[in-house]
Amino acid sequence: MAAVAVTEQDRSVDDLIHYIWSRKYRYETDDSLNATKHRIASAAAGAEQETELWTLKFRDLLDVFLPGGRAINSLGTNRRKATAFNCYVSQVIDDSMDGIFDSLHKAALTMQAGGGIGFDFSTLRPKGALVKGVGSTSSGPISFMKVFDSMCSCIAASGHRRGAMMAVMRIDHPDIEEFVTAKRGDENKALQNFNLSVLVSDSFIQAVRENREWSLVFNGQVHRTIAAKDLWNLILRNAYDYAEPGVLFIDRVNGLNNLWYEENITSTNPCGEQPLPPNGACNLGSLNLAGFVDSPFTSEAHFNEDLFGESIALAVRYLDDVIEIAHMPLKEQLEEVKGKRRIGLGITGLGDALWMLGLQYGTPESVEFCRKLGRFMRDSAYRTSVCLAAEKGSFPHLDRDKYLSGAFVSKLPADIREGIREHGIRNSHLLTIAPTGTTSLLWGNISSGVEPILYLTVEREIRETDDKKIKVTIDDYAYRVWKSVNSNGIEPDVLISSQIPAKGHIDIMAAFQDFFDASISKTIVFDPNTSFEDFRDTYLYAYEKGLKGCTVYRDSGKLGAVVKAKDDGYVKPMELPGERVKRAIQVEIPNEGAYEVEVTVVENQPREVWLHAPVEQSAAALIEAVVRLSSIMLRCNIDPREVMKQLRKANMSYGSVSNPLAYIERALLRVMGAVGVKNVQVSAASRCPLCGGVVVMEESCLKCSSCEWNKCS
Repeated sequence: MAAVAVTEQDRSVDDLIHYIWSRKYRYETDDSLNATKHRIASAAAGAEQETELWTLKFRDLLDVFLPGGRAINSLGTNRRKATAFNCYVSQVIDDSMDGIFDSLHKAALTMQAGGGIGFDFSTLRPKGALVKGVGSTSSGPISFMKVFDSMCSCIAASGHRRGAMMAVMRIDHPDIEEFVTAKRGDENKALQNFNLSVLVSDSFIQAVRENREWSLVFNGQVHRTIAAKDLWNLILRNAYDYAEPGVLFIDRVNGLNNLWYEENITSTNPCGEQPLPPNGACNLGSLNLAGFVDSPFTSEAHFNEDLFGESIALAVRYLDDVIEIAHMPLKEQLEEVKGKRRIGLGITGLGDALWMLGLQYGTPESVEFCRKLGRFMRDSAYRTSVCLAAEKGSFPHLDRDKYLSGAFVSKLPADIREGIREHGIRNSHLLTIAPTGTTSLLWGNISSGVEPILYLTVEREIRETDDKKIKVTIDDYAYRVWKSVNSNGIEPDVLISSQIPAKGHIDIMAAFQDFFDASISKTIVFDPNTSFEDFRDTYLYAYEKGLKGCTVYRDSGKLGAVVKAKDDGYVKPMELPGERVKRAIQVEIPNEGAYEVEVTVVENQPREVWLHAPVEQSAAALIEAVVRLSSIMLRCNIDPREVMKQLRKANMSYGSVSNPLAYIERALLRVMGAVGVKNVQVSAASRCPLCGGVVVMEESCLKCSSCEWNKCS
């Protein structure tokens, strides 16, 4: 990584790193983070014949490579029942009491070992369906989800890490509406251990586009029919207000699956980056892109592709070795893992790396960089896996002809395909992009996964003792580097996550998805003031761009934020919706004529003004500045009456009745009166005895809107 001068800020970072390491990843023999890195390097190298050589190679790799948190926690320890894998998917949940509770028991064993797990609850009959043999009716999938949720809380309460679960349901299940709204409202706090996603099919998207009816079906029986658009809008509205559910485009997941010939995938791990078959599992690791940027924030800044290629090859080998030494909670999982040897190599630090290279996240230039990076990763990883197959053998479930005919594999370069035909391939799947929140903090607070920079500076609480917490202020890694090379006090020119348009987020994801065989975990963060109209096309755009899934987050005030920016004390102007009401106000001034002022109204409040009036060229820039500043004040929720007051004062001091400032004030008065704002009344018949301007009733007194006259003084 680039060198950073030690500051008070870095001491806070060191405090946080030490806290995370000691609480989550330190083993009893580790006396430092470096010792932890050596432990996990040595453990993985134990699968190699030349153990010492690969220990050194893997240890060097760990300066730019972040294994999954479960691997850091368990490898090289005596925690024999702890798993090194983060990602699991449950067995198929059989629609019977025995089947449900067998799945519950096996999920508990998986989470006790440290794994997160995904479930498809579509297999359970809907609420009210007959339960044969007992003469009763089913309570439905959501009720059983609450049982699984309680189990997860019990596992966490026993001293293990907080459990993570994914629940999915088919878009045509009869209880889909209850599923979509399952976490809405205080009464459903019981489901907080779950992430929720809907399995959205291509046929449903087509039904939405064609405004058709949609059948809700279970076991071939149509229970009822609803408008596809109504169901789609329910999903969108709930995601807008509560950040769930996400969507999984399940037909695309299966259509692009390398093991299409033997798998039918219906769920993912808890964060969505690994679509997995029943009993499937995958181990994860991410290369820190910020560690490959040389000469950051300079004209010579560049990405070290040679070092990156060497690191990809080492990381693939490392993850493959972990398969050999890792514990699996269930024998069914072990059979899946050993039979297919899935690995999930990804990236982290993308937001930091782009900024350090002078690229703005979401722009065409950054998207093109990501496409080149994704292609390079794909080709390097697959070539490495072919070489490993020649050295150690292919994964047992490989059917070369069928594998090579798959939609994703068929697009690989010719030399890789020929290599697979001749030598086979070691791993069925190789590439994913996982969230790396905690491990990214552990490696210096780099930006997480494929996300942009969330905040330049954040405040976090860490526990010093059982009864004492302290707050630490932490800068993003790239921001610390930026400040070390920019000591002139200039503010950085970089957009944080919520300032980037949703399409920019999705375009970056799509750039990688084209070259990654699994999926991508990423949350599109919206500004809290984003309107529903500007939000509603997000999932559809993700589908059109070829993504396999999408999740969103908007701080609606109904959910707690995981992390907040350090409060800078500034009020941020609201974002105006794409569709808005614009009122053209004809303002008439005695003896001067009428001019037009355009006022944008959002939820019965004026939020933007624009003047259409002849203005001398010399004053045009000044008038435009006044208009823009007035609009910013309105968008910052400043009382419009205060805006009018300031315009009136300026006009009284330097203007006249025909001053453009007077037009704006009169237009605001008209709009305020029209929408019924208190303490503002407009009467066209009332004119000021001094200047002829409009007289209004404000604060129980008749006042002129253009000069200082008022009836009360």
